[in-house]
Amino acid sequence: RSYTGTSRQPVRLTPAFIDRIYSEITTYQTTQTGSATPKEGEMDYKTFLDFVLAMENKKSKEGLRYFWRLITLPSRPYLDSYAINFFFRDITRTLKENDIEPANAMDVKDEIFDMVKPQDPLRI
Repeated sequence: RSYTGTSRQPVRLTPAFIDRIYSEITTYQTTQTGSATPKEGEMDYKTFLDFVLAMENKKSKEGLRYFWRLITLPSRPYLDSYAINFFFRDITRTLKENDIEPANAMDVKDEIFDMVKPQDPLRI
């Protein structure tokens, strides 16, 4: 369960983001008889292609829709402080492991909200 990107676009995904991919996207495994049965932790070929296309086309409407579904939680179909903190925790951990001082999560949230200027000041 890892993805390092393509030769054109190397990328490092956090454990929280990978968990969201596998909790949100349908995954399958082929049994010995050849039939597909649902199993957590493996993507079928079409699902993998959708993921790679979204990764390579992040700025397209379809790519944005794909990632919006991953960064928002089913019970919270919007981006708020909770969602930002959820994903930023792993980024902070990775930066600290590499001796890089991370930004404050609330500063990142404020920057995002300042750029978007949402109608509701508590969520996008």
